Amino acid sequence: MASNQVKATNIFMSSLQKYVTASMLLGFAIVLELLYNQLGIAKISGNIGSWFKIALVPLILIGFLLGLKYSVIFCFLYACFHLSKALFFRNLIGYMESMDFHLFHIIATVFLDYLLVDITYSLSGLFYKPNLEHITHYKKIWTQIILIFSVVLVFKFISSRFIWFETIKNNSKYVTFLPIPLDNPNLWCLAFNIIPVCINLLIVGFLLCFLNPRIKIYLQNK
Repeated sequence: MASNQVKATNIFMSSLQKYVTASMLLGFAIVLELLYNQLGIAKISGNIGSWFKIALVPLILIGFLLGLKYSVIFCFLYACFHLSKALFFRNLIGYMESMDFHLFHIIATVFLDYLLVDITYSLSGLFYKPNLEHITHYKKIWTQIILIFSVVLVFKFISSRFIWFETIKNNSKYVTFLPIPLDNPNLWCLAFNIIPVCINLLIVGFLLCFLNPRIKIYLQNK
C-alpha cells in the first residue's frame, strides 16, 4: 500500500527518469520536425513557415509531464537545433545579408524568431505537480496553451513588424497573402501571424486534451 501511495504522488521517481523521458520527447520532436519538412506540406505564403508544427506537441508535453526546470532545459536544446538548422541548412545569415539586413537585425531575428519563441514553449511546466493531477485539468491545459501562444504571437509580431516588414512590402507573395492594405502595417503583421498561431493553439490544445489523460493512466499503471 505504501508503494502504491508513493507511486500515486510522484510518478517519476528519479531525476534520471525525467532526463531520459525529456530526451526521448525532444528526440521525437526533432524527428517530427525533420519529417514534416520532407513531406512538402504547404507553407505560409513566401515559404516562411508552416501552418502547423506537429513537433510542438512532444515539446510542450515535456513541461506538462516533468515541470518547468526540465522544460526550460530541453526547449533551449530544441531552440539550438532549430537555429542550427536555419543557419547551416537554410543559410539564414547569407539570406539576410543579401537583403541588406544589418547585424542588429540578424541578432534580433535569432532571438525573436528562434530562441525566445522556442523557449516560450517551456511555460507548459508552470502548473506542474509531481502527481500529474494538472494534466487532466482541461482549464489548466487551455490556460497554459493560450498563455504560451499569446507570448509567441507577441514575439512574432515584433519580428515581422520591425525586422521583416520592409521585405514583405517588396515581395508580391506576401502582399497577396492578406487582403489588408500594407499602409496599415500593425494590422497586417498581426493578421499575418495570428492565423498560424491560432491554428497551432487549437490543434495542440485539442491533442493535449486527448493525450494527457491517456499518458497519465499509462504512467500510473506501468
